[in-house]
Amino acid sequence: MEQKEIEKVISEYFSIDIKDIYSKSRKKNVVLARHLLIFILHDKENVSYSRLSIQFKVCTRNIQYIVYKMRSYIQYDKEIKKYFTHILNMLS
Repeated sequence: MEQKEIEKVISEYFSIDIKDIYSKSRKKNVVLARHLLIFILHDKENVSYSRLSIQFKVCTRNIQYIVYKMRSYIQYDKEIKKYFTHILNMLS
């Protein structure tokens, strides 16, 4: 799946612009969209940590931490799991 398509689905799901996902915004819905995008790109599309760190302009360690935390949230947080499941269904 193309990264642009994943970005589009996530931005539509959260009703935000794609440019907001790549911004430094700390609004809850923007951060969640950004973190889900990072997680999906790494976990489902096998995009490397270093490539993601360049795209999102953060250090590789932060990307690793985001992926680690999102994996935990998806497993234990029902709301985030619901978002993740809906997005994956929209992508398939």
